[in-house]
Amino acid sequence: MHQMPCADVAFVTDVEGNLNFFTRWVQSSRVLVFEAGRLDFVHEHAYFVYGGDVMDKGPGGVRLARLLVSLKRRYPERVRLLVGNRDLNKLRFTAELGEADMARPVDDIPCMPWDTVCLREHLERVATASGLKLEEVNTQPERLRYMLQHTLGCPDSFELRREEVALERSCELAEVTDDEVVEHFVDDITAGRGGALR
Repeated sequence: MHQMPCADVAFVTDVEGNLNFFTRWVQSSRVLVFEAGRLDFVHEHAYFVYGGDVMDKGPGGVRLARLLVSLKRRYPERVRLLVGNRDLNKLRFTAELGEADMARPVDDIPCMPWDTVCLREHLERVATASGLKLEEVNTQPERLRYMLQHTLGCPDSFELRREEVALERSCELAEVTDDEVVEHFVDDITAGRGGALR
């Protein structure tokens, strides 16, 4: 009787952008290893499943997503990348930051049932703090900040993404504009733009 070799399967989920945690997890793994700055398998009978929620709450979500996608592309039969609610919820950015939604009256955009702050209230706070009119702060960056904070529960994600963009470009944080941060989020989920979540 022919005996199949034992397979090792590793599973991790909900890293939510904490690249340091993921790096420590890999170091203790019997399945994955870092080789030349990328993920690889320890042996040929190893398999890996990522359970979703790659980004949002820690510094490193974009880099983590790229590591996972690179591994999947090199080993499509041995890697499974599941989509979590945090990953899936980002698909709405293309619609809600698009021209049609940006043209909608602010009062037509409802509050989320779990958060009492509506878009109008968020924009009024920003306008008051900056000494501008509500119409002047009703921009894609402010709408994205609103979504991240009040509909997705990750208020730090906008600035964490700015850090990731600055790292990619080897530039200072101040050199990354708010519009470039928005573009980076949208590129991540738009087919043909090279984003890690697509």
